Amino acid sequence: MKGILFILLSLGVTFSVSAKPSKSRSLIQDEPCRLAEGGIVDQQAKAIIIQRGDRVIAGVNHLEDAIGLMEELKKAGQCKPAQQECNLAGEGVVGGAWESHRILLDGQPVAGGRDLGTVMAKLSALRDSGTCTF
Repeated sequence: MKGILFILLSLGVTFSVSAKPSKSRSLIQDEPCRLAEGGIVDQQAKAIIIQRGDRVIAGVNHLEDAIGLMEELKKAGQCKPAQQECNLAGEGVVGGAWESHRILLDGQPVAGGRDLGTVMAKLSALRDSGTCTF
């Protein structure tokens, strides 16, 4: 009898949560999306993740893909890009690989390369997309 009551209460809570208006959903869509150092997304390791608030919404392995996905999310009205601090840094690890030059977004390495020209082109693309502050 207690088990049935527990199940009914659980279902009642589930229905009441799902019956709430979509006001909170629109608030989530207004939160800025930001790029961050990689992690696990759908049980796969990704070099760069896209976060909305504290939630991971996507993961990619290349900066170009991240910029493109951010543009699609912006056009679809899913989120607006956060203004993140972009910096160029020296050698270090990016996505599990040692790179001569790195790009840091809010202090987290998200891209890198062996030659400075490639890294500067990536940094320029980030700035052109509106993700970075100058």
